[in-house]
Amino acid sequence: MQLGCQVSQEDLGLWQLVVNEKVIDLEGKGMSELRPGVDKVFVRQAVCPGNMLWDRISPIPLIRSPRFI
Repeated sequence: MQLGCQVSQEDLGLWQLVVNEKVIDLEGKGMSELRPGVDKVFVRQAVCPGNMLWDRISPIPLIRSPRFI
């Protein structure tokens, strides 16, 4: 199984992929080979909440997520 992502220039450094506790910074476009039922995969923010976008109406931050392909 393959997992791909495409991260825009403005989102560089914001997201990380964690595969079996190995941290991979998501930058640009790339693919990772995964083993179904074996690999544990998580996506997480690499920065503190201070870099979130805020909606003018809602107090809840708008968080951009990476685009997975």
